[in-house]
Order: sequence, then structure tokens, then C-alpha cells
Amino acid sequence: MRLTFDDGPDPRYTPLVLEALAELGVTATFYCVGRRALRWPALVQRIAAAGHAVGSHTMTHPDLATLDPLAAIGEIRRGRRAVEQALGEPVRRFRAPFGHLGTSGKVALAVCRLEHDGWDIDARDWRPEATAEGLAAVLRDAGPDQVVLLHDGTERPIDPRCLDRSPTVGALRLLAGAPRTSAD
Repeated sequence: MRLTFDDGPDPRYTPLVLEALAELGVTATFYCVGRRALRWPALVQRIAAAGHAVGSHTMTHPDLATLDPLAAIGEIRRGRRAVEQALGEPVRRFRAPFGHLGTSGKVALAVCRLEHDGWDIDARDWRPEATAEGLAAVLRDAGPDQVVLLHDGTERPIDPRCLDRSPTVGALRLLAGAPRTSAD
């Protein structure tokens, strides 16, 4: 499976995700929200220094399908520039928030000369009832070439309980066979 993480970086959970991935011995792709990348550039640099790929996830995490084409272009361009500024190098990967492009997002991607990176499995770690054990089961069932969507941060949660990424961290630690900590 290929792990991907959206909506970060997050000062509490991104370091824990990075530690768990190191325990697993795998690399992932992190799609960073531009405003969060500008706020925590050291975390973006830490992600890359650990060997993970970094992509853009827009500037403010809107649903691109609800925007007009010019607004979508602005979101994608500003988000990409912000992540590049934090990272210190060009960013080629992009994932739309919620996976929604719509006509505006498709036009914006063409103008910005980017391709959309999707996923095969949404582990649904963003749901308030997500558990480490349930997420670990989803990850164990993923095929070797399947792209799995997870989150190291949270933008626009559907419920305040969704701000907690510890089930995601706990699932990664369960896969690695490491004991869970109180932060999981």
C-alpha cells in the first residue's frame, strides 16, 4: 500500500505520524495545506528530510468544485507557492481537498499544469468514531499498489472530535508492532 496524509502539517500529530512511519520503515506522501505550511515550515522540511514526498493541498482547503475557475486557480497557485516556500524546493504533486475537482478544479489544474493525485481507499480516519484498531484493519487489507488516504492534520472538521489524529497514529503503531502511547 502507498500511504498518503492530507490536511497537515500539524504541530502535535505530524511528528507522531513521522515517528510511526519510521517505525514501519515506509515513506509516504504528505499533501500540505498552504496556510499550515507557512505557519509550520520546519515541519514541512522535517517531512521531506525523512524521505517523504510533499505535495500541495491548496492554500485554505476549499471545495474546489464550489469555486469559480479564477478562485480555484488562485487557491491552487497560492497553496503551491506556500508549500514551496516552506519546503525550499518546487512542488509537483497536488491533491484537491475532499477529492472534489468539478469543472473549476479541472480548469485550474490545466492552467497550473498539475495533475490530481487521488486515492483508492479512504480510511475514514476523519470520522469521530475512528479507532486505531479499525484503521489498522483497513490498512492491513489494502493491496500493495493501493493508495490510502489518511490525515496528519485536520481542516474544517465535521465534528470537534475529528481534530484528534491519535487513532491514525495508533493504527500506524499497531502495524509497526510498537506499543501505543497515551498520545495515541
